[in-house]
Amino acid sequence: MKFAIDENVLAVANDVGRIAREEQPICQQASDECRLACVTFLGSVRRGHKVLIDDRGQVLAFYRRKASLAGQPGSADAFLKFLHDNQHNEDAVEICDIGEFPSFDLDEIILESMFDPDDRIYVALSLSAEPSELVNAVDSDYQENADLLTEVGVVMRELCPGTKGEHS
Repeated sequence: MKFAIDENVLAVANDVGRIAREEQPICQQASDECRLACVTFLGSVRRGHKVLIDDRGQVLAFYRRKASLAGQPGSADAFLKFLHDNQHNEDAVEICDIGEFPSFDLDEIILESMFDPDDRIYVALSLSAEPSELVNAVDSDYQENADLLTEVGVVMRELCPGTKGEHS
């Protein structure tokens, strides 16, 4: 399976380590079950699935806002290091040409909607490499626009269904 993974999945996964170090989590609305789902998902992706990234390096830049290329101490840090080290490994990563921010060559229906411009990149990735799934943890933008996303052909995977959060 191919996955376009919103950066909030990485943020939630790394909150496990932040909490263990008695630091404030980035995604406070995430439950322990949600955090575990994100950690488990990122681990499973590294074993036999493909991550979708763009050819301009924007997704990796977004991921670096939530995780470290050092590969530690969190599971999302390890995932980012794996992704960075394997970005040209066609068995692990698919690099997609999706255009530039903010339109990413998306249909007008998405561009005219209230969908967060920062999240458009994940929609564009998902649509550029079908079949694929767009993976979200806590960003309410996807739930609020579920009908629109389904209409344009996006298949969603909600790791933390029912979690209400800000646009992360």
